[in-house]
Amino acid sequence: MSNASDKYLKELLREIDQEPYHTYKRTEPMGLTVSPAKARQKEKVPEGTYFGRCYGVVDIGHQNTDYGLKAQIVLLFELSHQMTDGRPFGHSKICTLSSHEKSNLHSIVHALTGKKISDTSQSEFQLQELIDKVCMLQYSDNAESDYPDVNLGPAPTGTKFDAVNPNVIFDCDEPDQKMLDNLPEWIINKINARIKEGEEDIVEPQYTERNPPPPTDAPPF
Repeated sequence: MSNASDKYLKELLREIDQEPYHTYKRTEPMGLTVSPAKARQKEKVPEGTYFGRCYGVVDIGHQNTDYGLKAQIVLLFELSHQMTDGRPFGHSKICTLSSHEKSNLHSIVHALTGKKISDTSQSEFQLQELIDKVCMLQYSDNAESDYPDVNLGPAPTGTKFDAVNPNVIFDCDEPDQKMLDNLPEWIINKINARIKEGEEDIVEPQYTERNPPPPTDAPPF
């Protein structure tokens, strides 16, 4: 050790001897720290009314619901309003495959095409007909939920819409792997969780006032 270093060390030790030990405290945090992960904030659609184009019809198979086992699809829409990064906002709707006039699918098909799938005089409706059809989507905040209320209605005749997202048509019976890989993760999870033929779970329907139990003397389905 050099004379200069030896002199500096002796002076430092003498200063320490003259001060109470408790006055020496770490004033800076250690270099190894763990910060809490920041939750990714999903950008919300502002309140208002927008045009929406149906660009996706996705078969998610038979799903367990509060009303028993139901065949369902997911309809995907892109909005005329954009997010801060320039991409269009999206809207999705899970629908049970039902032609009943009070079903969600019936009202959406009617708003997009003007057709009534409950009309037995018409031929079987092809869901692919919904692709590229334009509607109106009205968003309003819901104080009792994290999700907004969304009302879907018909758009004025002749409404033009500049498409951004590629069209998506997915059939569980004839799966397209490339198409599947481009679907949102939550839809892929739904598809993977579908109930396949021979694997049906026994699910007791949850009856409500709008979905009362059938009369005891009703004939079997």
